[in-house]
Amino acid sequence: MRTIIDSIRATLAGDQTRLERHYEIEVSGNDQSWSLQLLPRESELKKYLRVITIDRISEKITRIVTEEVDGDRFVIEIAYKDIVAS
Repeated sequence: MRTIIDSIRATLAGDQTRLERHYEIEVSGNDQSWSLQLLPRESELKKYLRVITIDRISEKITRIVTEEVDGDRFVIEIAYKDIVAS
């Protein structure tokens, strides 16, 4: 679990080197909208995790999907609320 959380932190920080320690990285899309797939490198992590997919639109992460080997799938949808100063 620690490695999964670290991967999300590394993605948010733009730390490709840290991500590549644990995952093969596949990116699709363009500058405005992309998907990042993180495929585990380590055999211990491969026992549990199939892939983490992180989606971004504009400057914001919008969804994180974790797919486990046993078929379980966890989806985190992120919605942003504009804050208006008064």
